[in-house]
Amino acid sequence: MTTVKLADSAAIEARPKPARAGASAIGSGRRDPDDHFVLTVENPRPKIPPAVYEAVSTAVRRRRYHNRLFLEALFDIFDGPIVNGVVIARSVPGFFNLPNDGRRLGRSSRLARWIQLLGPGMRQDRVPVQTLTEKYWRVRVVTVDVDGQQQPLSAANQYSKVAAVLERLA
Repeated sequence: MTTVKLADSAAIEARPKPARAGASAIGSGRRDPDDHFVLTVENPRPKIPPAVYEAVSTAVRRRRYHNRLFLEALFDIFDGPIVNGVVIARSVPGFFNLPNDGRRLGRSSRLARWIQLLGPGMRQDRVPVQTLTEKYWRVRVVTVDVDGQQQPLSAANQYSKVAAVLERLA
């Protein structure tokens, strides 16, 4: 708000004129980059009924969330046996905690148990994460219906995740 003095010494407040569409408040005639931008959103995660399925691990990557490291593994989930080839969901995530500061995995962690399923001939103390990909597994899939603060998710935001890798199939 600005104050404007009139000829008879009375003062009134005048509202500033709104900026024209496409012009910044400075009046330079250029668009303000904060006015118009495009949000890029990842595709929604798939949702399938909770059950035990056969799956193939397609990718693993190390991620960070609030200064906590974890491994995100992606699985393609099959309807029935893998041999029939009917995929009902692609890229269903599984989340596995990683230790900070280069420490060893705890032997009872879900990731260590998954690594143990690789077989007795596999070295257990140093495992390249890529050895977990392109293998066939029996997995338990659950539906995520609460967020990180344990608040309920709407039905549109619920998704499936791999809660446990149960068995290596091939």
